[in-house]
Amino acid sequence: LPVDVLIVRDDSHPLRLRRVVVGLDFSPAAMRALDAAATLAARDGVPLYAVHVYGPLGGDLDAEGRRLQSALAEVRERYPQLVASG
Repeated sequence: LPVDVLIVRDDSHPLRLRRVVVGLDFSPAAMRALDAAATLAARDGVPLYAVHVYGPLGGDLDAEGRRLQSALAEVRERYPQLVASG
């Protein structure tokens, strides 16, 4: 069951992000997580890092890389000021 997660270490201080990291498997839930992560990163002016680990040996690494870059390109279109990498 997909759930949203935000970890806050100390709630006595305002949350100041230095980076946002999001894991992707390209499912609908993961794409929503990417959008939420991009919103946070853009709001706070911090870099966004997208991580994708993919399956069995013999898969098409280049195709998976293109898929990740395509998802990040869409995020960059919505948030031009965002530094996003994967």
